[in-house]
Amino acid sequence: MKSLIWTCIRRACVLATILGFPVTALALPTCPSVLEQQDYDGLLGPVDLETPEADCTINWVQNGRMLSIDWTLSEEYHIVQIDKRPDGTQVLAAPRQPHLIDIDEDGWLDVAVFSLLGMVNGDYNVFRYDPETDDFVLFGIMNGAGFAREPGGYLTSVGRSSAAASGVEIYAVETDGLAPRASLYVDAGLQTGPGGAPECRVVVGDRTIVNPNPAELAQLFPDAPDLIARYCALYSGPGGTGPNGTNLFDLRAEPVIVPDDTVFYCQLQGTAKAVTVTLDDTGYRYAFGPIDGPPELTLDRPTNQVRVLPDNGAGPSRFGEISFQNGDYEYVVSYGYEQGNFTDSGFESLREETFQRTLIVFKSGDHTNPVYNKVCDPDRAADSIFFLDRS
Repeated sequence: MKSLIWTCIRRACVLATILGFPVTALALPTCPSVLEQQDYDGLLGPVDLETPEADCTINWVQNGRMLSIDWTLSEEYHIVQIDKRPDGTQVLAAPRQPHLIDIDEDGWLDVAVFSLLGMVNGDYNVFRYDPETDDFVLFGIMNGAGFAREPGGYLTSVGRSSAAASGVEIYAVETDGLAPRASLYVDAGLQTGPGGAPECRVVVGDRTIVNPNPAELAQLFPDAPDLIARYCALYSGPGGTGPNGTNLFDLRAEPVIVPDDTVFYCQLQGTAKAVTVTLDDTGYRYAFGPIDGPPELTLDRPTNQVRVLPDNGAGPSRFGEISFQNGDYEYVVSYGYEQGNFTDSGFESLREETFQRTLIVFKSGDHTNPVYNKVCDPDRAADSIFFLDRS
């Protein structure tokens, strides 16, 4: 199924697909409180909130694509990994549910997991989402109790060694992962710095300097000398200066979380409404209502009472739709686009600027005068109509 999905995206970008399970499969329950499982209190380490012990899945919509990843509680508290099943499902084994954060700032949410190792410190595992392959790939592991994004494309981690000493790692965010750039050890128990300040040992490559002065920092780390200076002052002043960047957990995203077995989701442009269509073993469900509230209209229909047209069209136009009948009214969710020219391989390519998803409501069979016709927000809509069973 994975190869078919990617072929479709390559040729026509008709859909953004549901990663993780076929649309006809029984899905796991949606993970509760995905974005509120753990937090940080300064540099004192994580506050461990309750984590469900039952396997669950996280489904979300972004950039016109539906994504999903299964989460299962790791039996080993230090094991964090993502494996792929033969059907393409990506399964995260971790001691805690993940956060969704755009670590590399490429516009796609990545999966990040903190695993406590000891009293305070732990590993922060980052799996980058690659939109070209639809895979989550291990991007890097940072150790510490606090993590921050700093100006200039750096990430930092701060680990507590004692009540008055910390280790700091500075990473550059590169295309193929997190690259270590500098290590610091700040010890307030050794007041060897200027004016009795805490000792700061800085390692960059094969060079080590204790309590570097501004000129030495400019030579040692010319791209961001004040970044190291700030961390050397970790224990200076009332309460210490601490990291000056943005706490990564403050960057946790609030993506559009969608129900399991979603085959169509759409936030309607110019409104605060959304429409969701799901499919499970009992049939289809149509739900329409406020984006952040209970649905105003819900239609449950067995599959033989729902008209599905996965892919159709003539000439340059292609479209697919799902249609629900409710008394005199017909509710149709659809995608459509215009084909481009034939490529050298013989396939027609999608004219991306013409692609759109819609919700149209007809009354009394009059398809020329819809009573409701709205276009979806392209960044907050996705579907897998193309892969539904035509029968």
